[in-house]
Amino acid sequence: MAFRYNEWQHAQQQLDQCVVMTENGPVFLEYENRWDYKVVDLATGEEELIDIQEAGITFAPLSLGYVNFRYDLLYVSRIPKRMWKAGLTVENMRTMGNWNPDYNLLTSSGLGECLMNTYPSLEVAWKNGLQGGSVAFHKDFAFDKNALCYKGMNIGDTDEDGNLRIQEDFLYVKEQLEEIIHAEG
Repeated sequence: MAFRYNEWQHAQQQLDQCVVMTENGPVFLEYENRWDYKVVDLATGEEELIDIQEAGITFAPLSLGYVNFRYDLLYVSRIPKRMWKAGLTVENMRTMGNWNPDYNLLTSSGLGECLMNTYPSLEVAWKNGLQGGSVAFHKDFAFDKNALCYKGMNIGDTDEDGNLRIQEDFLYVKEQLEEIIHAEG
C-alpha cells in the first residue's frame, strides 16, 4: 500500500501523537523532524527513530474496548469527533475507569494488547476478580472485583461456584458472552 502523504507537513498534522495500526501491529507515533518519527511498538515497548514513509502504516480501523492497564481496568472508546488526526489520540478517546493521566495510556502494552485482541482467559480473569482484582478477558467483558462488567457497566456477578449471573436488564448480552465462553473451551 502506498503511503498516503506527499508532504511531510500533512503527515505531521495527521500522525503526530497518534496510535495507528501498522503491518506489524499498533504503534505510537511522535514527530521528530520532517519524515522522521519516534515509533513506539505497543507490543514490545521498543522505540526507534524511522522514516514514517517506511513504517508500514495500514490505516486500519482500531477496535477498542477494555484495556488491562497497570493495576486497573479501563474501558476505552473513541469519541465520534471530526478532527484531522488519522489515529487514536488523547483528544478523541474516552476512558471509563481510574486512569491517572500521568501514565501514558497511548504507549502502554495494555492498549496494544487490546488492539491486538489479546486477553487473559475467562478463568484467569475470574480468579483475579475473586481476589479483588480487575481484569478484562475480552474487549467487551471483564471482572471488576467479583462483578461481571460489559463495556464499563456492572451487569452481574458470579456465585461461589463460578456461575455467571446476569442482571435481567442485560440479558441481551448473554448470547455474546456464551459464544466467548464456548470459544475458549
